Amino acid sequence: MSPGVVDAFFRYPVSLPSEDDLVGEGEVEDFAKNFTLNLVVQDVQLEKIRHKTERDSVLVKLKKTIVQGFPEHKADLDVELRDYWKVRNKLTTIDGLILYGATRIVVPTTLRKEVLEELHAAHQGRVHTLSRTRESVFWPFIHQDVENKVRACNECEKFKDSQPREPLMQDERPTRPGEVVACNLFSYGKGEYLVIVDKYSGWSKIKQSDGLSPSMRLFGRAMRTPLPAHLLTFNKVDQRRLRKDDLKAAKLRNQAKERYNLGASELPKLKIGGVGRVQHATQKRWDLLGEVVEIDKRGCSYYICTETGILYWRNRRYLRPFIAPEHVGKVGEAKKIEKKEDSDSSAKKEPEEEA
Repeated sequence: MSPGVVDAFFRYPVSLPSEDDLVGEGEVEDFAKNFTLNLVVQDVQLEKIRHKTERDSVLVKLKKTIVQGFPEHKADLDVELRDYWKVRNKLTTIDGLILYGATRIVVPTTLRKEVLEELHAAHQGRVHTLSRTRESVFWPFIHQDVENKVRACNECEKFKDSQPREPLMQDERPTRPGEVVACNLFSYGKGEYLVIVDKYSGWSKIKQSDGLSPSMRLFGRAMRTPLPAHLLTFNKVDQRRLRKDDLKAAKLRNQAKERYNLGASELPKLKIGGVGRVQHATQKRWDLLGEVVEIDKRGCSYYICTETGILYWRNRRYLRPFIAPEHVGKVGEAKKIEKKEDSDSSAKKEPEEEA
């Protein structure tokens, strides 16, 4: 018999265990209990968790259901416990606590906000916080609560990574030279200059300001011209050459767009009146807040006004929506439960719980 078959028979459970089969079972359970309680949340006292678990009506029902067994169908389960249906086979009770798996304590609702604070105390971001969560605690929708907590953290938001670039937006290609010309003014040293680029041919020229109007500076001639403007005005040889060049230019244009979009990602649009974070150009920190006051016609650039009245014009890539710190997911329900517990305690005249 092969070692694999022997190992399989050795691990196979028996339906009617004998006394020899049960030898050491208590030791294994004690080891699991001690191992578990040493691994799970250490910043929140276990006695406090036990006490809150006993006062949490949902967890009291859950412990009873774990001991008695879950029903065969989800519809037969108490409505308040249905969030635990998918993990029912991983829930156990040990020493007054409910465990998910081997190392994760099911935290009562009134303690979830406190546990979230402990998990996020190091401000290590979403990935590391979720990693700590998977090693220690559990409750329904805990991943969503952790993500909301990290997104609402001002310190974490400041040091987030830069966003990916958005897909390339291209204007419709001109059909002839001089049909569309891009220009911009800039200063260098003590001089002012105008850069001109023909969008059809890519031809560019830089001219120093000489006191002329922008149009005269741009064209350097009268606004009307007798030069041919349509392809059909050229001879047939030039027509074929121009059509061939146009096809080549269109192909290169599409290839450039495909290469650019390999690492690009669409970002949700911002709305006027919304508050956003602006990324610092050199430090790359998201530490500047402002209100969206205007959106350009193409919808990819925004005018952001800060509290001091400074106006920034930024691409969507350098803006993030601001999430108010008060938003911490489902743990907000804990306040309602705490108030209910306090009223129940005063009605029963129980001794006040120590802080």
